[in-house]
Amino acid sequence: MAPDAHELLWLLLTLVAIALRRVHERRSGRPRTLAGIPPDELVLMVAWGLAAAVLPLFYVFGDALAFADYPFALPPLLRDLGVALFLAALWLLHRSHVDLGAAWTLSAEPAEDARLVTDGVYGHLRHPMYAAHLLWGLAQALLLGNALAGPPALVLMGLIAALRIPREEAALAARYGDAWRGWAAATPRLVPRLGS
Repeated sequence: MAPDAHELLWLLLTLVAIALRRVHERRSGRPRTLAGIPPDELVLMVAWGLAAAVLPLFYVFGDALAFADYPFALPPLLRDLGVALFLAALWLLHRSHVDLGAAWTLSAEPAEDARLVTDGVYGHLRHPMYAAHLLWGLAQALLLGNALAGPPALVLMGLIAALRIPREEAALAARYGDAWRGWAAATPRLVPRLGS
């Protein structure tokens, strides 16, 4: 069966997300290395990559995952919401990379020469990149009507965030001390406060 419009939009937006990440990785000037990433995080990150990009391709362009199709058709309005959430995820992913700039690293440890970034989207969220990836996962679950192509990306990103955020925050607190603690006390982790 040929992909429908929402599935093609998922593909296009996923390609844009991957391209955005690559562009910003290059702009950060940091080497793309997996050194320093604990094995449990690395396994989850690889699994997320498979769930966010590879498995959905088998769904969109083949019948291999048809056995896991949702037992109901997603209403077009929900799928349109998925598109809107994915667009919001792309914006947040882009903004968080721009605002973080050269301070971005692939690991949870801050770069030796990086300043504590508390402005831009980091003035509203402590972890906007994780929030962007969680929005991406939710969008994918709404766009792709399949239990293996949709929700696993959201579930795996939730596990990654639950594992990495405490490690990242401990490393930031150790590096930046009271400056980090003050910013963290005033800034929510993943969901901005209304009116902020």
